[in-house]
Amino acid sequence: MNTLSAGTEIVCPRKRHVIGLIKSDIQSGGVISISNITFESGQERIAGELPDCKICNSRYINSGAIHTKTGWFPNAPKLEPVAL
Repeated sequence: MNTLSAGTEIVCPRKRHVIGLIKSDIQSGGVISISNITFESGQERIAGELPDCKICNSRYINSGAIHTKTGWFPNAPKLEPVAL
């Protein structure tokens, strides 16, 4: 089974800077909530806020996948191409 391990870095899919760290293991199909993420300074969230990078507005959680240092987990969502 796929697991997102504690300490995994969540990174911006566009600029590759760190958004935060996963606090505890999340099994594939599990729910990711703001209470399970330690956010970097300037990237903090409140409940109900969209998971967009505060620097470039890229979405780092999309279609049930989260963008990590190694790429999308569990797999890449089908996204529209964006001009950089």
